[in-house]
Amino acid sequence: DAFNFSDIFKRIFTIKYFSGWAAATVYTGFLNIILGLVPFVGGVVSTTLAGITSYTIYGNMYKEIKV
Repeated sequence: DAFNFSDIFKRIFTIKYFSGWAAATVYTGFLNIILGLVPFVGGVVSTTLAGITSYTIYGNMYKEIKV
């Protein structure tokens, strides 16, 4: 099941998945702008939080899309 690429492509090429991807991209940009103002640790914190949140969004979108 992990290498069933036809199933994976059916799930990721949907409007719902792309909307989740777009929301994660906007969130990441916003977070980087805001926390990037904090010297030294702002970039590290924003990248970590954005990565965790983005993968959570991707996983939830993938799980919700029925093939």
